[in-house]
Amino acid sequence: MGQWAGHDVEGEEEMKDPSKTNLEKQCLDLWSRCVRTKQRVCRICGSTYRLQGHHIRSRGNASTRYDLQNGLCLCSRCHILQKFNPERFQDNVISVIGEAEYRRLKLKSLQTYKWTVTELKELKGEFKMILRDLEDEYGVLIT
Repeated sequence: MGQWAGHDVEGEEEMKDPSKTNLEKQCLDLWSRCVRTKQRVCRICGSTYRLQGHHIRSRGNASTRYDLQNGLCLCSRCHILQKFNPERFQDNVISVIGEAEYRRLKLKSLQTYKWTVTELKELKGEFKMILRDLEDEYGVLIT
């Protein structure tokens, strides 16, 4: 039976492994911490207040969901701009990362991918190692 977006062809929902769902949430949290710890300031305005990890291409795209290059550290003020003025927000993102990088991420995000539990466990370990390295480099870890 063919699968698409968590549904089979007949439209019945695919049962999701709770351990996989938990791993996905852990990986997203670690991804955000890596982005914020590495970049340390809002990439649009330079603020350090209420930093958040933002997916340049939606986290709904599995192929770029955990890609650290698909992340920008934003303050809550700049992050909310995405909802109220998405065109201006996209222009700001492109001015930060460049048109070529935005196109690369866009193409990658359009690829279909399905993460396995094994891959998520490996990714979780990689993110933890990155955070340890960043803590050593900067002396402070963002939680």
